Amino acid sequence: MITEAIAEVAKLLTKVFGFAVDPDGLAAMRLEHRIEVISAGVRVAIKQKDYDAVDRLFTEYRILSKTLTP
Repeated sequence: MITEAIAEVAKLLTKVFGFAVDPDGLAAMRLEHRIEVISAGVRVAIKQKDYDAVDRLFTEYRILSKTLTP
C-alpha cells in the first residue's frame, strides 16, 4: 500500500539520487532495506548540500527506525 508519506519519500529519493525511485517498490521493501535506502539518500543529499532533503529524509529515517524492535 502506497501512503502519501511513501510517495513523498520516493519523490525526494528520485530528486536526490537522480533516477526514478518507484513508490510501489519502496513500499514493498522490507523495513530494514527501506531504512538503508533512505540512509543512503541522506548521505547523497548531504554531499549535494540539499539540506531541505536531508532534513525531510532524516525525519522519515527516524520515524522508521523507531518501528524496529531491538
